[in-house]
Amino acid sequence: MRTQLIKMLLLGSCIIAIGATPLVASESTSSDTGKERAERGKKDRKKRLEHLKKDLNLNDAQAKKLEKLLREQHEQRKAFKKKLSSILSENQMRKLREIMEKHRHERRDGDDGRRRPPRDSDLD
Repeated sequence: MRTQLIKMLLLGSCIIAIGATPLVASESTSSDTGKERAERGKKDRKKRLEHLKKDLNLNDAQAKKLEKLLREQHEQRKAFKKKLSSILSENQMRKLREIMEKHRHERRDGDDGRRRPPRDSDLD
């Protein structure tokens, strides 16, 4: 049971570490339309899934389940961001983005921009 939990936590950490979009994304350029951003996000998610499939040697059934899970996670984050922006002012949202960006940079490991893998202590 504990091993299965650790595996699930590691998989979740890998998904996030590979570059899942930040919870509160920076503002897009004004030339982007909602449709363009959505299309770009869809391509990015598909690309991340292909990397995970290859890196983790996932079979087709696992890849389908993971794709569904990533879609659900994306929808949950969109809903969370919407709720959060209804609570915080624009200045507070801007400050939160700055804090999250700082945190993201602190987690980076090296010049390649990749995040460090989770440590065993992260799972306790």
